[in-house]
Amino acid sequence: EEMLSDVKEEYQLSELIEKLKGEFDAEEYAYDDKVALIIEEGCSGYKHIYLSEEDEGSKWNYDYQIHSNEEGKPYSIKLKGN
Repeated sequence: EEMLSDVKEEYQLSELIEKLKGEFDAEEYAYDDKVALIIEEGCSGYKHIYLSEEDEGSKWNYDYQIHSNEEGKPYSIKLKGN
């Protein structure tokens, strides 16, 4: 319960991306550094979001993955290191 005390009921995708990249200072990256992001719409309204500091080749190797159902509610979340 303590872990979830500061969690909002709903997040915008832009908020999640900002939080995920927030651990790095913009000054740490060279001008041409990029973040890899894939957003896919599956069947029946399911959405799949893959985010990584580098293009990891296969989307299944990306650091962060969020999968949501047709109502937009996440049913699976993978965080870096999991």
